[in-house]
Amino acid sequence: MIKYIPERHDSMIEKISKQITNHLTQKNVIKSETAEMYRYGIELVISTFIGIVLILLCGLVFDMFWMTVLYYAIFFTIRRFAGGYHANTYMGCKVVLVISTIVILAITKSLAFLKSYSLIMHILLLIFSISTLIQLSPIDSENKPLDTKQEKRCKLIVSVLSISFAIISLPVYYLKVECACVIALTLVLIAIMQIVEILRRG
Repeated sequence: MIKYIPERHDSMIEKISKQITNHLTQKNVIKSETAEMYRYGIELVISTFIGIVLILLCGLVFDMFWMTVLYYAIFFTIRRFAGGYHANTYMGCKVVLVISTIVILAITKSLAFLKSYSLIMHILLLIFSISTLIQLSPIDSENKPLDTKQEKRCKLIVSVLSISFAIISLPVYYLKVECACVIALTLVLIAIMQIVEILRRG
């Protein structure tokens, strides 16, 4: 069940989604019984859109637009099945997302500039991230726990995806080292967010 948040505590995204939902309900586009479900869906769409825009802006600032697209594609694809740390508010989520993106891009650009990203470093990052992801995945939501079948499915998907990205990154290392670095660092980021969430829950 979606938990209702009182009006005075609503974020801007929640207020906009409520206004849209109320308008659609008044126009009989959706039924009042399903309004809450639609409101939550609209919140997710708006939040996701804002997140994508912020990430792409970071890419433009660092002059690494396509690297940022690669980063987000890997992050979003694996993260949805792996789980991990989530901030309690939309604003918090966006702050964490932007900071994480900036860190990944800054490290990648620095290592590429210094030409200090070795194949050994790349392999070590892959080993750490893949072993962590396979062992810890999935970390389900406290509000929506997974059953045994769902857990096995998510773990399998995370394992296949992370190993696949790792294998792809090896030849990519010799073609464009920045891409390989982004792949490895993104996998590491997802793994670290899992560890942070486990520590947070105690």
